[in-house]
Amino acid sequence: MVINKEKTENIVALIKKEYPNWAGFSHPKFVKDEIDYKQSAALKARELLDEKELLLLQSKSNFEEIITRIKKIGNATNLLWNWMPAKGDLGILEQAGLDKRAFCGAFIDLLYGPGQSPERLERYLNFVRSQSLPNKWTFPTYFLFLCHPQTEMFIKPRAMKRFLEFLGTDDVQFRGAPSSKVYSTIKQISHQLKEELKEFGPIDMIDIQSAIYLTNVLINNINILTKEKRVEFLKLFREFADSYLLSPDGLKHIASYDLSRVLARKNLEEIRTFQESGGDITDLVILKLLPYSDTDQARNAGHFISPGWVFKTDARKKLEGVGFVDKSDWPLVARNVLEFVSRCDEDPDQLQDACADFAASPLSKGFQTGTLTPILAALHPDQFVLINNKSREVLNYFAEKSYQQSIADYPKANETALSLLKGVSEDIRAISKTDLPIADLFDMFSHWYVAIRPPGVSKPLSKIFVDLDEAKWAFSLLKETLDRLGVISHDDERFAITLPKNGRVLRLNFGPWLVLGFKNPELTENRITLTFIADLAKVDDSFVTFNFARSTGEPDVRNYSLPIEMVRPLEGDLRNAYEKTLDYIKNKFGPWKKTIWRKHNVAVIGEAIFDKEKLEKLFSEELTCQTQYQIYTIDQLATDTFKDTSEEENIIMSWLQSINRKGQAILYGPPGTGKTFLAEHLARHLVSGGDGFVDMVQFHPAYAYEDFMQGIRPQVRQDGTGALEYCIVPGRFFEFCRKARERDGTCVLIIDEINRANLARVFGELMYLLEYRDKDILLSVDGARFQIPENVRIIGTMNTADRSIALVDHALRRRFAFIKLQPDYDVLKRYHQRENTGFPVDRLIPVLQDVNRSINDSNYEIGISYFMKPDLMDHLEGIWRMEIEPYLEEYFFDNPKNAERFRWEQIRPTLGL
Repeated sequence: MVINKEKTENIVALIKKEYPNWAGFSHPKFVKDEIDYKQSAALKARELLDEKELLLLQSKSNFEEIITRIKKIGNATNLLWNWMPAKGDLGILEQAGLDKRAFCGAFIDLLYGPGQSPERLERYLNFVRSQSLPNKWTFPTYFLFLCHPQTEMFIKPRAMKRFLEFLGTDDVQFRGAPSSKVYSTIKQISHQLKEELKEFGPIDMIDIQSAIYLTNVLINNINILTKEKRVEFLKLFREFADSYLLSPDGLKHIASYDLSRVLARKNLEEIRTFQESGGDITDLVILKLLPYSDTDQARNAGHFISPGWVFKTDARKKLEGVGFVDKSDWPLVARNVLEFVSRCDEDPDQLQDACADFAASPLSKGFQTGTLTPILAALHPDQFVLINNKSREVLNYFAEKSYQQSIADYPKANETALSLLKGVSEDIRAISKTDLPIADLFDMFSHWYVAIRPPGVSKPLSKIFVDLDEAKWAFSLLKETLDRLGVISHDDERFAITLPKNGRVLRLNFGPWLVLGFKNPELTENRITLTFIADLAKVDDSFVTFNFARSTGEPDVRNYSLPIEMVRPLEGDLRNAYEKTLDYIKNKFGPWKKTIWRKHNVAVIGEAIFDKEKLEKLFSEELTCQTQYQIYTIDQLATDTFKDTSEEENIIMSWLQSINRKGQAILYGPPGTGKTFLAEHLARHLVSGGDGFVDMVQFHPAYAYEDFMQGIRPQVRQDGTGALEYCIVPGRFFEFCRKARERDGTCVLIIDEINRANLARVFGELMYLLEYRDKDILLSVDGARFQIPENVRIIGTMNTADRSIALVDHALRRRFAFIKLQPDYDVLKRYHQRENTGFPVDRLIPVLQDVNRSINDSNYEIGISYFMKPDLMDHLEGIWRMEIEPYLEEYFFDNPKNAERFRWEQIRPTLGL
């Protein structure tokens, strides 16, 4: 190729960016930084690896000395990667069973044998291949370069590839192992460059290699961040550092990187050792190289735990279930994964080829950047950046790129990320005031930016979607779905858009069925609910969340909850199955006038689906829906809880009076009596009309004072030592009270399943404060004085089937008002009448009464909430078989005949079904 003058000028301009007064290769600081140590190494190489010296040692069979000298020169600069001796650039010298005589002969021939250097390199490469030794560009070219600096060039493939791309040449293809032909071409280009730069006084190839290296570093920093993006990035990074970095959650996040690095190296060495012994590595690779969440089970099993986790349980279950991997292919998949990781670990310059080879494999489906880069980043945080959906979104936005999640895109994404970080490293070091690895800070920032910081989509959509792109994709799928169902306007009452789970789920219902749903990522990893005819969907049954009732001859239609990676984009067989299922649903429920879910329809979202302007407004402006702050009267409360007779309204008023009088109350009763449902509505009334708020916590046997009030927790110190320090961390109630002090209105904490914890142990000093609300007391951990704010109310729920109220501590009973709930069959009847469900509830009620008479204990009766569903006809058999029957089997364990009386087959005729 011809190096034109413009490219030469660009190289000089880049060097001058780093060295403003640079006028040639004799520039003092340039010489000190780039030249001196290489010239010193070259001088030492010509001394220790002199041809006569080596031939003399060879004649005396002193091969150990030759190898010692090679190692000494190899470690004389930072040009070679020797972090892991056995796997680094000098790894060929560490190979077990190395034929030192033959190797030393090949090495001497490489440096001083007959013919030109490409010919000698070809003979050396043939020897390496014949001996199955590590075959890298760096080893032979490094020693050619230092022993013959006037003529030879050192090659690091990744750096040289970037430089050649900068020159605009496509003459050289770095692919696979080194070759003499490619070396010859690069050598010619290097000498041509020396000629083009002769006015700047290059002496030898050391000068040219230094210019190439520096150019390679600097071109990575060109336009990675525009001025505007840089300002925005640093502004957000300050916000991240102030709000999250050293918070309790941030400190836990920091500790997870140290753990992942320890496990990554330990696990990889364990797998390699096991492989060398001839063992089957399949289980080890899947569990110890793929990224898992930090759970006790994962720790005990030695899984690879990563802050960028993808799997909560065995990855095989998920990847088989979505059809990415066939069960019989796992041994091959495991070998592919191990080979990929090992190549990148042993030689980071192999990344480009390793990713290309892995992506080309038919067994790579499902293994994307988020799955494979956590282990690389843990092994070499200075070389590899963890790129998952979060960091990729940040990188694409700030660097204005469009990298995809395919592993084939990772090499370029990684280069861009490393360059971006190098360009802002000094700034983020100064802002963060920590010595954490830059890549860790970037990954933490990405997590904060996407998952914690208020995202670029307004509430309540921000409670469901992780970013604006995801929200846009979801609304596009909603529109496609409604189009297929024949819905052309938001006024069509056959569909409804609802926001259950406190606005953390968005559902599209058509007729009585849930067709499409989206969930908050904290609720589940399988966030997308789609409806398929089972025979059409090639998806594992483990993803089934609901089977719709069907008559003879009708297809088996099911809801499947799937990971977003599987359905975004929705294409191929899954799209075909979805579209055919929608056609069936359209035919089945098309004649309906109105869905039973329409009264819960969020009209503004439905309108936005059909109006682009409203959709953009929805994305950018907070949606105004009915909230807990609006007036919620006792009449509304009674109506919504189906307790709307005057007598029942009076009962509700007495409950509210008791809650306000005592400050706390417990709703207790058998399962299915609507305790949590009623607690939420009571809380909504208590906070309505003010600026208060409602929060909820669920107790369990392991819940303790440290979780509820405050406790001492280990944290990683920020002085770089990795040592632990013990900090006082506030608990849920402590934080709740802190927020309540900032409000004027009533604030309600709902404690679900309050009796499942050891209450005396959880409450501690609060036992006193619950009774004496106007007092304060010294806390046992930090010794500070604490008082429950006057505007705080507590509503607990207690399932008497778990623990009878008679067993509750008397001291605790004195501090709470206790509100008893029993199955209310009038409420059940009222519900089905008001919802116009068409279900024969008058036949169901006698069955429930008969069941509860047989139970003959008010603490264990079957409640009505199991059966308060608008589409109960579709669900009843599943509810009875999978919820009621197991409960009765357990209760009547000593009298199984009673349980047999209430089998589905026995009660179905009574219901007339």
